[in-house]
Amino acid sequence: MSSQRRRAFARYQTDRVETASPMQLLVQLYQRAIASLQHAERTPETGRTELVRAQAIVGELRASLRQDVSPELAGNLEDLYLFVAERVGNALADPAHSAGLEAARQVLGTLLEAWREVALQQGAAVRRGAA
Repeated sequence: MSSQRRRAFARYQTDRVETASPMQLLVQLYQRAIASLQHAERTPETGRTELVRAQAIVGELRASLRQDVSPELAGNLEDLYLFVAERVGNALADPAHSAGLEAARQVLGTLLEAWREVALQQGAAVRRGAA
């Protein structure tokens, strides 16, 4: 890829994040964490970097939980994030434990689909309110 194309792609990625709604950012984080886990599973020799990335994303998701807004939901999500973080941590500590990554990916995939549905419902509510 040429230098010009790399700069254009980097600019596109920056714009995509800077112009995203909070819900879009949440979906993007889940997508990136899942992609990192998939990459780590496919290419174990370079997967450590992707595992660290996935772990950082899950850490940010966990840090963003709002116990004051919805304690039950935040508690449930925290339990799921801890499950994922434990599986990723185990794979980082010992590549022989990478079998747990599939379970971590499945949890994140289920949460991604749920948040996508919430985003669709929010979009529908906004469109109804504008009509």
